[in-house]
Amino acid sequence: MKLDGMDKVLLSIAISLFTFTSCQNVKQIDPILKPYYEKCIATFKSNGIKVKNQPTIVKFVERLDGTGIAGLARGMNIDTFCYVWISPTFLEHDYNQRMWIMYHELAHDLFNIEHQESGMMGTRVPSRLYNKQFQEDLDGLIKLIKDEQRKSKLN
Repeated sequence: MKLDGMDKVLLSIAISLFTFTSCQNVKQIDPILKPYYEKCIATFKSNGIKVKNQPTIVKFVERLDGTGIAGLARGMNIDTFCYVWISPTFLEHDYNQRMWIMYHELAHDLFNIEHQESGMMGTRVPSRLYNKQFQEDLDGLIKLIKDEQRKSKLN
């Protein structure tokens, strides 16, 4: 998705604000998305995954509606802040699918994890996501993130 003029200005302001301020605890998370975000962060931490304390924006973005894109990790590969867009269609999904979307986008943004062929980093939200499959996908994601964190320590 290309940035239009106003998006470039807003992103530039956000980057400047986050880069040049010392306040690492700035969190702007849509109230509806907050429980999903908090559950993901708690799961990462409880599994021994280091989550960087950084400014964070997680919000609904209308322009994703009708695009088929469930979310977009705008801060991927920018390690000074987390900036996630979520489509309003998020609300049309069941709980497991919502959690899948949030884990997926946060894995992109916080850990720079690329798409995989399947699992939680696959390119499509599963149309049916039963508890067993969700847990298998989540376990796979946790392993992937931990493996990446181990590799980065070696380099």
